[in-house]
Amino acid sequence: MPAPAEVSYDEMNSSSSSIGVYWDANAALKSGATSFTVQILKKKDVGGDAYDNTVSHTLQSSDSPYDASQFTGLTEGSKYFVRVRANYPRSVYSEWAYILSSYNVPAKVKVGTGVMHIDPNAKNGPEDVTVVPFFSDLNLKWEEDDTAESYVIYIDDQKVGETEELSYHVTGLDYNTSYSVSVASVYSDGSEVKADPEPTKTGNIQQITRNVGPTHLSVNWDDVSGGAGAGSRAYQVELSKEESMANPIYSIYCVDGQASTNGSFGSSSWYGKENGTNLLPPTSISFGQLEPATTYYFRVKTVGNYSFQGSKGTVTIKATNGESDFSPVITLRTEAEHTPAANEILYQGFDNITMQSDFINTAAGTTPYWSDKAIVSKQADTPNPWEGAWVVYPFANSHLLATWGMASTANYIDGQATYKGQANRIAGDKSGSLKGWYIGDQVSPHQGYVKVGTSSKDGFYIATPALDSPLLSAEGTLCTFSFKGCPLMTDGRVVDIEVYRAATKTFEKVTSITMDSTLADGWTSSDYLCNYKWTTYSIDITLHPGDNVAVISTNKSRFAIDDIMIVKK
Repeated sequence: MPAPAEVSYDEMNSSSSSIGVYWDANAALKSGATSFTVQILKKKDVGGDAYDNTVSHTLQSSDSPYDASQFTGLTEGSKYFVRVRANYPRSVYSEWAYILSSYNVPAKVKVGTGVMHIDPNAKNGPEDVTVVPFFSDLNLKWEEDDTAESYVIYIDDQKVGETEELSYHVTGLDYNTSYSVSVASVYSDGSEVKADPEPTKTGNIQQITRNVGPTHLSVNWDDVSGGAGAGSRAYQVELSKEESMANPIYSIYCVDGQASTNGSFGSSSWYGKENGTNLLPPTSISFGQLEPATTYYFRVKTVGNYSFQGSKGTVTIKATNGESDFSPVITLRTEAEHTPAANEILYQGFDNITMQSDFINTAAGTTPYWSDKAIVSKQADTPNPWEGAWVVYPFANSHLLATWGMASTANYIDGQATYKGQANRIAGDKSGSLKGWYIGDQVSPHQGYVKVGTSSKDGFYIATPALDSPLLSAEGTLCTFSFKGCPLMTDGRVVDIEVYRAATKTFEKVTSITMDSTLADGWTSSDYLCNYKWTTYSIDITLHPGDNVAVISTNKSRFAIDDIMIVKK
């Protein structure tokens, strides 16, 4: 039975989002055609009524018009074959008739452009190959080769897959590894033409060791999300004691665990600025509440699109580069516990305090979701949607020991309610080994250390309990007092070391220490990068039973402090 004749592209009724088509229906109508079916397809010669995107129109011979149609809502640049057939009574159909190119073969019609006149014998290979690497996988996409039947994917010249689509997901790769990626067009005669190889490298994952202890560790990974902000730098992380990653200790979507709807990896002035704009810190996270000298296993993946209802509204994280597979599992390890030396009088490693962000490792930090924190601060947290008991605090975000219920109001060493104008606290049961220490009002817990001070006032401090070691004599014992310190942000770097003399009930300033800068020479308030790292400082002091030693912020300094130690010389 006659097919429609002279199927043509209707330029007048086509646009950047539509394709118009018309045909000569006369011969088919004279032979008894009752209707016409017109379709657009991604591939020609598809059998039966299969078509792309359910785009098919059937026009009855009584319709007006019955010899023209328009497909709307299309994406500019998309390519389709356009075909029409005549339908006759008793399920009789004509052959499909296509819009033809100048080569007299079925033509592709490009939305917004028109009929493409492509040499059917051309073998150009795929163009504009794009590679998006993750950790153990990568995504490929390319521009269509209009004469190809399919495409073959090669990794380091080894065939890993074949597809008729314009994208492919490669799996089973190693992290931090370079690869050569190629895509080849396959033609009807079986020949191939490869695009130029694309060198790529999968993302790296590594433990950060600037700040590691017996109960906490940190890990960094290359940011493969493609994102430029907190919501699009989207990740899920897992930590387990089992290499199989069964029974993970942590399995967390990295969203802001404070009262917000942000992701965990937004920009921060605590990391740095460029031309006055806050910089994006590395994608890193610290895990606490761990066991000493223990091996742990870690993996990470990008999150394509995840939403849940948080305390402040809907939280959505969506990686720009889409969802990846989980990375290969890497090994991490905590340090052994501190071993006291024979001449040790006091040691404070803050190992029971492992929460909130980690300045030293420039990392976000896992934080327990404690109900009394919300009660005390009236700042409801967003519970981690995976575990329910843990959240992630973005880099540099924190609350005070007292806010967490880890310290309470009390008099200072000398019995006064305040010292240097600041309210005093005493660390309590939830602070572990810090219990009984004196702290100024502005002291916050972090991953195995505390942060002291603000940028607006001086006089915040951390002070030991009264010393009661049998190594101290009433006449006085020469000791070395040491600590690891790191100034934060662009604030002052000076701290005072002070001793409260129990015998005379007086305060004695021993010395001032100017800590090493974390900023490069020539920094300005609008251009700087904070290179946080520990430096050990020590002085000799004569101490007696009952004395207390304090480290006090001055010059409006904010600083991190760890591993406070007193040993007999």
